Amino acid sequence: MRSKINRMMANEFFQGSVLLVIANFIIGFLNYLFNSLSAKTLGPAKYGEITTFFAYTLVLSVPMQIISAEIIRRLGAVTTEKSRLVYLWEKWLIEKAKRWFWLIVPYFGLVAVLPKVTNLSYSFSFALLLSLLTSLISVFFMASFQGLRLFNYYVAFMIFGVFIKLLGPVFVYFGAGQLNTIFIFLVLSAVSPLTVICLLFRKIVPVDHNHVPVRKNLRKVIFNRSIIFLGLSLWGISLFNNLDMIYVKKFFPTIDAGLYGAWNLMAKIVGYVLGPVSTVAFIYFSSKENEKKHNRALILIIGLFVLSAVFLFGGYYFFGKIFIDFIFNKSYYPIIPYLPWAAVFGFFYSLVAILNNYSLAKKKHLLLTVMAAVPFYLAGLVLFGKDMQSVVTVDVIFALVVTIAYGGGIILGK
Repeated sequence: MRSKINRMMANEFFQGSVLLVIANFIIGFLNYLFNSLSAKTLGPAKYGEITTFFAYTLVLSVPMQIISAEIIRRLGAVTTEKSRLVYLWEKWLIEKAKRWFWLIVPYFGLVAVLPKVTNLSYSFSFALLLSLLTSLISVFFMASFQGLRLFNYYVAFMIFGVFIKLLGPVFVYFGAGQLNTIFIFLVLSAVSPLTVICLLFRKIVPVDHNHVPVRKNLRKVIFNRSIIFLGLSLWGISLFNNLDMIYVKKFFPTIDAGLYGAWNLMAKIVGYVLGPVSTVAFIYFSSKENEKKHNRALILIIGLFVLSAVFLFGGYYFFGKIFIDFIFNKSYYPIIPYLPWAAVFGFFYSLVAILNNYSLAKKKHLLLTVMAAVPFYLAGLVLFGKDMQSVVTVDVIFALVVTIAYGGGIILGK
């Protein structure tokens, strides 16, 4: 038994999983501090700007998630010379970047029109474009770290970026500026990690100058059936997570948008705490080993989410004011009556995320459920989302219906 434990502890995948779980907790905690300090120091109106910025960032970053998953998958399929493959990909990407570099001018020219579409300020529209561009570049490096099993570098750069972002509201808390300070550190959090990665990548990953042809037919990659399914699944979850915030920012007063952003954060606390469980569960469900135990594991995870939701609902119902005072301030008291519903919505959202991961790992068509339902979600927001209470109602009903659809599909084996 001891020898088996020692072998498991020495396994790089086990070590990487433990490291990723710890990193997810740290990153989740730092993000919680960022949101809490930003909300306290800026007030609802300006905080709404930040929550909407991240909503758009997450929705528009889905292609980067797809690229990351494909790079990791392809590196995992190679048994030898992984670093050579990474080097050749890097060379090819640099060639393409040089060829299409001129597009950067019209790309940042979108700053002129984004505020009219998103209701973001010009500065945060610029930050959004910059964040997406740096994510597109850095996704190759970060995915390569994971594919090469250099999890320590991946984790270090992730935490580095979030820490720089956190410095923004910390400085504001001590009286150094307002929203402009947070904007500056958001820009730095996008640029600084990428700069360090570019400087160190060749030292971290050995360079092999052998010239081996690389397949460059992107059309076959992009239109691969599994890639399309993965993309639709990720986009569905991302829209489910952020469409309400985007809608509220676009059509509601700025103060209401900030209040709703705070309510949304309270709903996603379950995700902050149990997010690592979802990550590890996806890895576990993807494994062919102990496949018969997967359903039992899914039931145990659902039970954990139910237990967490019950405690959170009770806490919000009986001690809502204490939660708001601790995380925000009295400016956010108007959301207290809606806090129990935040626990309900957060529970259903987390459940949908874990069921979607299960379907994704099992390659079930059920993973398209959220994306197929998103148009109805948008229609519900447009038709019935006239104030905060009605938006909350639409959120909860939609999340409940999607959860039932997933549960029914899994039971029927779809």
